[in-house]
Amino acid sequence: MTVTIVGALVLGIVIDKLLGFRGPFTVGLVLVSAPVSLYVVIRMILGVMKRTQTQPKPQDTDSSF
Repeated sequence: MTVTIVGALVLGIVIDKLLGFRGPFTVGLVLVSAPVSLYVVIRMILGVMKRTQTQPKPQDTDSSF
């Protein structure tokens, strides 16, 4: 998550310097990267949770006592 936001920050600064602006690309890329990073983290967590959940054991269907 941090890598994405820092990468967007650096990329925004570089684009702003190349085009002679003072911040719109930096702010825009950081604002876009934050929810994208959050989405990626949530998807990773859900994937890990799905893989680590134990499968329920099949119940004994023999009803005779």
